[in-house]
Amino acid sequence: MQIKLKKPKSGFLISKYLLGLFLIIYILVPGNVKIYSFSPSTILSYFLTVWALFLLVNGWYKYGSCIYEFCKFFIFYFVGLFALTFLSSDLTLAQQLVYHKSTVLTFQFPFFILVLVNTRQDVFFVYKTIMVLCIIVCSYGFFCYLDGSNIYIEVVNLFFPIESFDYTKYLTEERGGLEGRVSSVTTNPVFYAGMLVSLIYSTIYFYFFEPLKRNIYTILFWAILSILFINLFLTGTRSGLLSVFFGLTFIYVRVLKIISKLRVGIITVIIFTAILAFFEKYRIFFESIIFFWNDDRSAGEISGSSTGLRVNQLIGTFNLLSSDLGSLLFGKGHGWVELYIGKYGMHPVLLGFESIIFSGVIQYGLVGFFWVYPLLFYYLLKRTRSLNQPRSKNYRIVLQAFLASYAIFSLMTGNYYWPLFLGCFAFMFKSWLIMDKSDKANEI
Repeated sequence: MQIKLKKPKSGFLISKYLLGLFLIIYILVPGNVKIYSFSPSTILSYFLTVWALFLLVNGWYKYGSCIYEFCKFFIFYFVGLFALTFLSSDLTLAQQLVYHKSTVLTFQFPFFILVLVNTRQDVFFVYKTIMVLCIIVCSYGFFCYLDGSNIYIEVVNLFFPIESFDYTKYLTEERGGLEGRVSSVTTNPVFYAGMLVSLIYSTIYFYFFEPLKRNIYTILFWAILSILFINLFLTGTRSGLLSVFFGLTFIYVRVLKIISKLRVGIITVIIFTAILAFFEKYRIFFESIIFFWNDDRSAGEISGSSTGLRVNQLIGTFNLLSSDLGSLLFGKGHGWVELYIGKYGMHPVLLGFESIIFSGVIQYGLVGFFWVYPLLFYYLLKRTRSLNQPRSKNYRIVLQAFLASYAIFSLMTGNYYWPLFLGCFAFMFKSWLIMDKSDKANEI
């Protein structure tokens, strides 16, 4: 059932600007910044959740069925996750409840996005905020790479140090021609890559809205998308580049017409040929992405994950769970990976558990893993299929490409910036409902 919005102007302004403030804090403030053990974004997230509940009680929202479906799934999802805490083999209920808090926080982001974004003005305010943040983080990313330093993280680390973690090692790490890896406003290039995946698809999605197809917006779109891709390249994270490449290929095949496909294909070949011709030192890096299954393509010049390493880690995952059937089916407990790393440091085989397969199966078991990850991705995919009108085809395809890219990134590296992924998905989905309704009203 759809409930008409009757929110007063003051309530609209509060929601819009609080949401903008949250995005600024969440993206620009590193996770190690704490105020009484809570990050600033977590504190604001709790406040926004309470504010969203207040709006729900007073009926100040639109598209109630969308919010209802999300809340119904979240309750169903969380009840199943909570049930796993009684079946896990190693951790107690009390130990796991602490880490369930992070799951609740993860779902708060998409929840208050769905409740607070209600009008065309809300959509464009949030979109413009995201675009400004893209420019800020990418510009600083360029500075970090050119200067070979990260002054911002260095200053933050003076006041909020990260124990047993040397973020400076990435500044001088050479990888396939890259002279250092960029992490921008985060503490790790892999974290930054996870953020950029969501920002790239948010940018692509809103390009399809009619008001953004004017010349000035087209120029701005290509400029922002270009700096996002360059920053993703400078992270040196092959999983990020490969996942986005797969998603863009999906969009290329499903959205573009034959003439446009030829045009884009020719331009892409020219660009890559020029890059390889003028930047020969990056050739091995690009080859290691294109032929990701072939470790020989890295020619010993690229450290990090390899196919052989991942296979050994997969074997190590099941070796770790082979002691009893309970661990294999239901895992060692939610939060086990974080507790292990905090106590012992990197695992001798699994290292930092850099994949949702390794961390998920170990913590939740085979049964729990399929509940925690595939079930959620299936639900989100099912929601995209509800955009089944002919005019929504492009938006549906971009959302599906986004899901595929983030799933690939998570499988290869980990679900970094997981709340941002869910928040961006919710925002993109709700935005289409608002913009489509607005366009239909204008046609009448």
